[in-house]
Amino acid sequence: MLYFLSDNEKIMEEDSRLNILRKIFDILVWNKQVPPCILTWIGDKLRRQIWQLRVIPFQPVDCKFSKAVDDPDLRQYECGFNNGIGDKTGGFKRRSIGKGCHSNLHQVINCLHRVGVDYDNIKVEESFRGYKADILGEVENDKYIVVELGELSTIEKFFLTDDKLVKEFWFGDSERFIYSLSRKVLMSEQMLDEEYDRYLSHMANYYKEYCVANRQLKECLRSRSIFNCVDVRKEAHDFLGIPYL
Repeated sequence: MLYFLSDNEKIMEEDSRLNILRKIFDILVWNKQVPPCILTWIGDKLRRQIWQLRVIPFQPVDCKFSKAVDDPDLRQYECGFNNGIGDKTGGFKRRSIGKGCHSNLHQVINCLHRVGVDYDNIKVEESFRGYKADILGEVENDKYIVVELGELSTIEKFFLTDDKLVKEFWFGDSERFIYSLSRKVLMSEQMLDEEYDRYLSHMANYYKEYCVANRQLKECLRSRSIFNCVDVRKEAHDFLGIPYL
């Protein structure tokens, strides 16, 4: 027997999926929130298996402590991590992340080394593809793992996942694990262009079907959102000919 969901059941199912995605991806960006239009787009990428998400658990740090000769107040470790007395964040190779409290820095460095990134190929506060990466680990064949700890400086960093130089994009501020987002399939330039068109269509349709039809325009335009769904309407019109509502 076929069973069709009612409109209310469809809304409840969608809300349930959004709540799951929100717990993972709704990382505050400059004290603002990731809006539903972006969450549903990320969910669509995962559902179509364009992206894959996995959890990397932290393990006991195996990097041994070594006393710094030139600064008795600085604790130095063989892997390059360092912190001072009372410093919960620390740095790497005497360089610290500029903003935020990143108490899992040492754990993430340990995770990168566990997946095959040499300590010499790990940098913090490194410029990469127009962004500042909290941690950048170079893998084989000029591929990189880009890591964002704590708050993201911009929501667009999630889309580094599709960059051909990026093997994985790590994010999160947990004391027990970090998330890894990566491409499940290699994409040609044509496929990336098609994916961007799909993104514009998604945003335009979301605005039409959710913001307008469901009378949720106020939520779509809320000031605490890091990204207003309506911002891409003009692009969708200019590139795809979708009516500018």
